[in-house]
Amino acid sequence: MQTWPRARRWTFLLLAAPAALAIGCRSPASPDSSTSHAGTGGATGGATGGATGGATGGATGGATGGATGGVGGTSGSAVGPGIGGSGGTHSASTLLGGASGSGGMVGSGGRSGTGGTTTPQTTSAGGTGGIRSTTEAKDAGVRDTGVLDAGVTRPSTPETVKVPTFPDRTCPVAAGANTAAVNKAIADCNAAGGGVVTFAAGTYSLGSLHLMSNVKLDLRGATLRNTGTDPAEPYSTPVHCSDEGHRHWHNAFLWGENLTRVAVVGPGTLTSTGLDFDAEKMIALKGSSELLFDNFKMSNTGHFAFLLTGCTDITMTNLTINPSRDGVDLMQCSNVYASKLTITGGGDDAFALKSDCEMGKRMVSDNITVTDSTFSSTNCNALQIGSETWGDFQNISWSNIKVLRGGKSGIGIQSNDGAVIRNMSYDNITMANVSFPIFMSVTSILRASTKTPGHMENIRFSNITATDIIAGNNASAQQTAIVLSGQTGNFLKNIVLDRVTVDFPGGGKTSGDPPEGSTLTGATSYNPRYMNPLPAYGLFGRHIQGLELRKVTFTHAQVDARPALVGRDISGLLLDTFKADNAVGSLIELETTKNLTITGSPPIADTSLPSVDKKSF
Repeated sequence: MQTWPRARRWTFLLLAAPAALAIGCRSPASPDSSTSHAGTGGATGGATGGATGGATGGATGGATGGATGGVGGTSGSAVGPGIGGSGGTHSASTLLGGASGSGGMVGSGGRSGTGGTTTPQTTSAGGTGGIRSTTEAKDAGVRDTGVLDAGVTRPSTPETVKVPTFPDRTCPVAAGANTAAVNKAIADCNAAGGGVVTFAAGTYSLGSLHLMSNVKLDLRGATLRNTGTDPAEPYSTPVHCSDEGHRHWHNAFLWGENLTRVAVVGPGTLTSTGLDFDAEKMIALKGSSELLFDNFKMSNTGHFAFLLTGCTDITMTNLTINPSRDGVDLMQCSNVYASKLTITGGGDDAFALKSDCEMGKRMVSDNITVTDSTFSSTNCNALQIGSETWGDFQNISWSNIKVLRGGKSGIGIQSNDGAVIRNMSYDNITMANVSFPIFMSVTSILRASTKTPGHMENIRFSNITATDIIAGNNASAQQTAIVLSGQTGNFLKNIVLDRVTVDFPGGGKTSGDPPEGSTLTGATSYNPRYMNPLPAYGLFGRHIQGLELRKVTFTHAQVDARPALVGRDISGLLLDTFKADNAVGSLIELETTKNLTITGSPPIADTSLPSVDKKSF
């Protein structure tokens, strides 16, 4: 039976309010560089224990902010920033299994605070209070990391994400300024050591704006309207494993490369007169770090509202986006905190994590938190990992999210190019008007240089509801279900569905199985519509090592000829309080299943079987 590591303690600390901004472009005494989400009172880690904001192991144990290490320490968070010392073990029966080691080390992303104290195996509040601000334009505010359901542990550590701060210097932009004037203000601010470019109220018609390090754009209610972009730069990486739109960044309204400490804050609006859907972007950044986007609206966004590639320490809060196509695409990014986003109306993925070849090397997407948001996609996926999945993904949390539509899926998780996807949680997600509520698939498309399929492990879905299932991008609403599809030798491992309720349309007819993932090798065969036909109306799972269904309920509006659950090649299957509508034939069909346990799931009697060749219930 799988267990979760000890719940982290969450501490919210006060971030010092930014000093009053000076008028003009002048040098301050000394610019600050950045602060973690733990705030200025952030806690210090070390040999005596760890604390929030400075992921820490140590000789006597560790605490929130990273994987726990140390003699006498307990199992901590999943593999990620701040992993503990050597000698730790990972148990296949422990979801998000942390490595307990000897020695431990200070994790990445945290910083020592002023006035904080540390005690062994406790969280040190320190500083001046228990709140911090995620909005640079505000003095102080509560930093909400997203309340999780009881008993659910978040595998990510949002408090370790660094938030940029800027010197007390203003570089004002006059009302009605043109592109050259705005870019000059950005360049002057950067040359002076950094600061804040402020906009007078009004509407600006502009070409591409060139973002620079240590510069924040403060819209102050202005509307910036793009009327054209710079040309796309030549693509220099020899490997191609994604579409043309992912290979260029200069053909964007706001763009930059290899920058540190950049912010765009509102209130205000970014829009355009018509960015190209197949190439141009609203905001594109490559190889950059410490990025803040807060409190503005976006519309007419071209191919991407956001294309962030190879970036770290990203904070996105209080954004309202009506995308033309894709909403947010984070390509091999790490240390991300996204909260209070509304991304609706676009035709492609609303919020997607991907990993392509554009940085010229495999990179891990690590420590990502998405919470308290609303998403929809007319034709594609609301919450998506893939399709590009070359580098691995780990320590990712999605919580408190409303999905209004997903033409392919509500939740999509795909390993198509060799990625290992591990240590993820989805908690408190409500979905309506989606095709596949949950779609997990391992294929052998393998568009990058890695030619070995990946796998997935330690993924938990809790408190999930889905209603009004649609055909969307698929053949029919009857040919949708929860799909958990691994490959022989490339299994899904330790998957938990806890308190998941889905109301299906029903009305389906008996059918065979869909193609195996190993046979899906075409460039677009990752699409859920290729996972047809489906022999179950509720859940189809295959090639899985460790699957728990706890308090899972499937209902349907019409009688369906198929079972609610069909499983093939599953080792370690637990059904605890499983309920499903069914009026024709069997409720469950299993083949090649080992270590089966069914309990509290009438009309099926409690059952415990070491092996099942083929059996219906």
